[in-house]
Amino acid sequence: MEFNIATWNVQSMLQAGKMEEIADELKNYNIQITALQEVRWPHDGWIEKKNYTVLYSGLKTSNGQHGTGFLITGCATQCIIGFEPTNEGTCKLRIKGKFYNMTLISVLVYAPTEDENK
Repeated sequence: MEFNIATWNVQSMLQAGKMEEIADELKNYNIQITALQEVRWPHDGWIEKKNYTVLYSGLKTSNGQHGTGFLITGCATQCIIGFEPTNEGTCKLRIKGKFYNMTLISVLVYAPTEDENK
């Protein structure tokens, strides 16, 4: 089985309907697996919907910062072997492949801006 894989800094999934909006956009581009950054949901979890699955890893408190995850659509959801939420900046997804299994890692990385004092 072949998958189209992408990454997306969603900036926040705290707004109502944002998860569905992201899933619809990925469907338009025929992307089955997307690593997400800045999810901003607390704790970690696994949400299964009819057409997609969201796996996420966030802070243990509910302050709406950081967070990573994966949004998996279509038949790729049947190929999930495992999910390991490490912390608010890293999580790991294991996918069953035709010949080899894959491990995908979603990492949240910050770089200094031009405004930051040197």
